[in-house]
Parts: sequence; C-alpha cells; structure tokens
Amino acid sequence: MTVKRWTRDEDDLLRKLYRKLPLTELSSKLERSLYGIVHRAGELGLRRKEKLWTVQEIQLLKKEYPFRGAPFVAQRLQRTLASVQNKVSQLRLQRRGHSYWTKEEDNYLRKWHGKLKPSKIARRLKRTTAAVVNRAYRLRLRFREYRRWSKEETEYALKNFPYKTYPEIAKDLGRTTVSIQGFFTRWRKRRWKSHKWTAREKRYVGRMYGKIPAKQLAIKLVPVQKSKLVLLS
Repeated sequence: MTVKRWTRDEDDLLRKLYRKLPLTELSSKLERSLYGIVHRAGELGLRRKEKLWTVQEIQLLKKEYPFRGAPFVAQRLQRTLASVQNKVSQLRLQRRGHSYWTKEEDNYLRKWHGKLKPSKIARRLKRTTAAVVNRAYRLRLRFREYRRWSKEETEYALKNFPYKTYPEIAKDLGRTTVSIQGFFTRWRKRRWKSHKWTAREKRYVGRMYGKIPAKQLAIKLVPVQKSKLVLLS
C-alpha cells in the first residue's frame, strides 16, 4: 500500500481552511481521510480552536462512549480523539466491562502484594491478572523484593560464566534465569563474541536464502576458530 504524498497546494489549502471548515467537509474537498488530515495538520503545527462542549454533545458522549468507544464519538461529533478522551477523563466515564479501582481494592493490593501471586489476587478481586499487575505498577508496588547480589554470588557467577548455562547458574544460586541474564547484562558479559561477516559468507547467504530452511543455512556456517567460519559443501 503506497502512501499518497501531500503536495504544496494541498498544504496551502489545509493551512487556509483547517480552522474554518468541519473535518468532514475538508476531507471531501481534499479527498483525504479524517485521520490523514489531522495527522498532516499536526505535522504542520496547525491547531483548531477548541470549541466548548454543548449539552447535546455531552449527552451523546455519555450514551455512546460506554458501548462504542472514543473513536466512534470523535467521528460522530467531528472532534479530535484527544478532545474526546480529555472529556471522558473529566466526566470519569467508563467503557462497558471496565471499572475504576476502589480504595478498598487498592488497600487489599498493597497488603498482599509480594505475599500472594497476582493471579490469586486477581481471583479474589474478580479482576484479570493483567489488571492487577498494571494497577500494582501504577501504585509503584513490587511483587518480588529485590535481592542484592552478595560478593560470593558475584564471584561464583563470573567464575562459572563460560562453563555453565544460565539455568544451571540460577539453580546453583537459588535465583531466576531472568535474574542471571540481567546480572551478566550489567557486567557486559557475552557468551559469544560478535562475528564479522566475510564477503564470501554474504554471497553464500544471498545465493541460498529462501532455497533452504534458515536452520539448515545456519548449519552450513560452522565455527572452526575464534573468528573464522568455513562453508561446508
């Protein structure tokens, strides 16, 4: 799908009429989508004068937003999506199936975070696990307390880095694999050095790519020394 570029004449017309005409009329005049017009206006630094919300618009927002969402209301009222979302936030409107967190739920989450699994807290609060994790993030809560690395653990991990895998080191230290990966990332340790591709390898890959599976192509490039690779026939 090719994107139709904006011409100078279209930009000039957009600058002239953006604050005067409704978006639907401007869309038909320029033969552009509403999204394309709003996006281009943002790139050109154009802003429409913020008009006050009427009683009829607010009534339609309250009626349609819970079931159809902000994009539908924005198109129906010929307002920007940001304008509709700001008004929704002011009126504290909710989509159907969504609900705000109560103080009791927040207190329960603060009390049991780190002690119960998020899935169990979600079942007790009758919410999804994702909702619980997101709320904990907003409240700046951690489900796992950070465990500092001791001197002995650091020495053990660095000493065994070339010989053991991440899961093996994690099991020996009683930590998670993710924790071990993060540790070596902070120490800037790599298990393998980056390889500089040769011209011969590039030609081979260009010739064979798409003809054989990627795994088989990788097997053809077998390491034989620290920084040299050889092609197998």
